[in-house]
Amino acid sequence: MSLSRGGVRRLQKLGSSSLVVTLPKEWVREMGLKQGDPVYVVIEGGSLRIVPAVNSETYAASRVRLTGVDPGDATRVLWCAYVLGPEEVVLENVGDDVYNMLRDATSGFIGVDVVRDEYSVSISILVDPSKLDLRAVIRSVASDLRDIAELLAEAASGSDVEEEAERARIRLQRSITLAERYLMGVIGSHTGQQDARATASKLLAVNFLGLAASTLLDAVKTLSRGGGDASKDTLDALTALSTVASEAALNVASESLKRSSEVLASIAKLRSRVEELIYSDKTSKTEAVALARVLESLRHLHLATTLIYCTLKVAQNQGAQRTA
Repeated sequence: MSLSRGGVRRLQKLGSSSLVVTLPKEWVREMGLKQGDPVYVVIEGGSLRIVPAVNSETYAASRVRLTGVDPGDATRVLWCAYVLGPEEVVLENVGDDVYNMLRDATSGFIGVDVVRDEYSVSISILVDPSKLDLRAVIRSVASDLRDIAELLAEAASGSDVEEEAERARIRLQRSITLAERYLMGVIGSHTGQQDARATASKLLAVNFLGLAASTLLDAVKTLSRGGGDASKDTLDALTALSTVASEAALNVASESLKRSSEVLASIAKLRSRVEELIYSDKTSKTEAVALARVLESLRHLHLATTLIYCTLKVAQNQGAQRTA
């Protein structure tokens, strides 16, 4: 919503210490809001963002229970819940390590609440995807991209912008995950079927595969222009990459949760290996630039595989609940 539609509003006093402000009628009407509806308020630096929240009645209808979740899978489950749509995920029989990891990860999401009780951890997704303003999300991404480009120029000039870059990364992640939740919400509202949502997840995963391939082409150009002659360690890593990339691509059509988990482990192992090579004294500058693109490609492969893993995991648990 533009400022011209909202305008300047004065704060009003409520009670002895609270201040309130009215919301623009046009926005309330567009969002389909009424008195008593929940909204999620996000503090973003010197600004506030108001996002329509999910009604509490929705949680029981879309609750998913998971057991045997490893700490390494905790943030993956959080991302899956946020994008794929179960409004509440209950992780049963997990420890404080999972809870703490999830609490730290919520900084990258808008409208997530994580609650710990004696035997489980509950992840509640508070943002209603059907009432998100896509234009506002796109403007947010554009703003984040501009800020990051400015930080790049400052870093090139010798400024220490590491902390600012981390804050920008979190803001960007919030905007991107919000856009992904909007996409899956639109698909779900039109179909309402798990099969259709699974198909949409595969289509989105294919998009990540395309980004991975495009990024690898950049690495190919870098090494070709540099004359090749890469070190043995780099060549070994690239050989392993061809296998991992093939496995990740084939996994998109997979219906095996076990296979998806294995591919994720392979990607994580290779990412660690590539990161070490990038900062190795034995790696040439040309190789380091190319390997940085390889690392980015592996991130895309990780996202594609995570989508498939999550879709299968959610379907498995919903099936188990129906037969229980």
